[in-house]
Amino acid sequence: MRTVRQVTGPACPFGASAAAHARRALTGCVAVCLAVVLPGCANTVERGRQQVHTQVQTTHEEAVRAALGAVPSGRLAKLELAESEGAGSERNGSERDGRGQQGRPEWHSEIVSSDGARTSVTQSATGAEPATAEPAVRPDGTAGPRLRALLRKAVVTPEDAVRKVATPDYDKVDAVELAESDGRPVWRIRLVAVEPGNAHVYEIDAATGDVLGRRRL
Repeated sequence: MRTVRQVTGPACPFGASAAAHARRALTGCVAVCLAVVLPGCANTVERGRQQVHTQVQTTHEEAVRAALGAVPSGRLAKLELAESEGAGSERNGSERDGRGQQGRPEWHSEIVSSDGARTSVTQSATGAEPATAEPAVRPDGTAGPRLRALLRKAVVTPEDAVRKVATPDYDKVDAVELAESDGRPVWRIRLVAVEPGNAHVYEIDAATGDVLGRRRL
């Protein structure tokens, strides 16, 4: 199994505002922590994501099925838990500080069709909407040649990749994304555990299903 190198660095570059950035799904501090571990912000990121997951009632499997149902000819390239715009808040959430309202969690999916068309699918993760509510579908241009090539090579589905590393009733799926590592397609899976101190990012070979590495946030 290939070991993912941990990179150390200075304190969290977001300073006192790190808590607000921690709730952004793949932006700010969270995006950086997907690539490297920043000791000064890892705990803040984890606490922020755990708070978001307390509101989630729609599982990632249900979100994937709904997204693929909305784009029948497509394949999932990315899934992430974000926050909707609350009153006076930023996209993907903000601090509830009296000036804005915390957004509700949403599943954001990126689906790529066989012709390369890319579609963004958004749906509530709280289960507050009626069961018949359709996810919001928006055309989002065309996938690049690299992503299309990775999808062609990805034999392992994202659901199977998650089952390789996630423990039911313990790990919460926070994000799944098809990426490239050493020339091979990999599923990068970010899990947030129920217990503090157990948030990790895994890399799963999307062609063979092998677990390539694990990195603690």
